[in-house]
Amino acid sequence: MIEYEMMIPPFEMVQFEEMNKKQVQEHFDWYIGQISHRLSLILNTIKEDNIDVDLDYSIESLIPLWEWYETKISYRKLDDSEYQSRISNRPKWMKDCIDDEDLSWETLMYCMDVALYFAEVIIKHNATIKWGYFTNPKNRANVNQPVLLGFKYNKDLNPRLIVENCTRRSGREKLSTRLYDMYYTWMKYL
Repeated sequence: MIEYEMMIPPFEMVQFEEMNKKQVQEHFDWYIGQISHRLSLILNTIKEDNIDVDLDYSIESLIPLWEWYETKISYRKLDDSEYQSRISNRPKWMKDCIDDEDLSWETLMYCMDVALYFAEVIIKHNATIKWGYFTNPKNRANVNQPVLLGFKYNKDLNPRLIVENCTRRSGREKLSTRLYDMYYTWMKYL
């Protein structure tokens, strides 16, 4: 089995909140330009696993994709510095509740590409939704990040965060319709 290719920009990355407008545009253009390559990677990986998943951009295709993806969810133990960073500046009572594990790097790589597919399904079925970004206000969640725009109430959908949250829930309890259900949750905002 071939090691899954990490999505790494060909330029120095800074925190999204710290990007200037030129950096935001450069990152956005690169990110959008990666979509077809990333989707072919995940499709090839699914085929290598001998799983019959047709990524035809149908809403229903989110179910077998998620079933496959749930088999890939794994965790890694945080090293001491990561754990210390996670618990620093937290009240003593909270430290016992903070996990010393996180999603594995491989899981996060798959997560990015599942998120891209999820976003493309949304776009293909909803003419008002498109990739974009916003640079203001600076304190708004997802500022300077590639997101889906065109929802009511000025809502933006960050597919990576949505899929990462779904991944964490599926790490605790599998549910093959989790991403499919999330699609319809967001359709309320059209």
